[in-house]
Amino acid sequence: MFTVAGASPALLDSPVAWTATRFVQGFGYALIVSSVASVIGGLPNTAERTLGYSLWITTYSIGAGAGPLIGRAFVDGGAYTMLFWLPAAIALVVGVFATLLLRSINLGQAASTKIDVASSVLAFLGFGLFVAGLQSHGPALGRVLATAAGCGVLAVF
Repeated sequence: MFTVAGASPALLDSPVAWTATRFVQGFGYALIVSSVASVIGGLPNTAERTLGYSLWITTYSIGAGAGPLIGRAFVDGGAYTMLFWLPAAIALVVGVFATLLLRSINLGQAASTKIDVASSVLAFLGFGLFVAGLQSHGPALGRVLATAAGCGVLAVF
């Protein structure tokens, strides 16, 4: 969901469609976040949980910090559609590597069949609003309200 919604704006030419795909991308991101948090939080060893959260936060921070710099370079170079294709390609490659590298790992207690519906809904809605607010092309007030609402829902999450 995250990958397809991330690449969709490259094929669309309407700011409304871009905003809608970014909203869907936020939902996809929420699924990723809630899954990762569930797996890391379910690890039996405190040191493993600490390492998992540290690696997750570090890689997310590097991506969040480098993303605008890389995006600016693409925009300045006139290759703005690459802003949509590149993250989608990276997500696919990472998905393949994760599948290959993690298939032999036994997560023990972290492998749970139980789904936390309330947390998933909050993450889904919060990240959807947050991403749509930050990356939409609509009126400023609507973007600010969506971002603020997303932050509020994520605080509850």
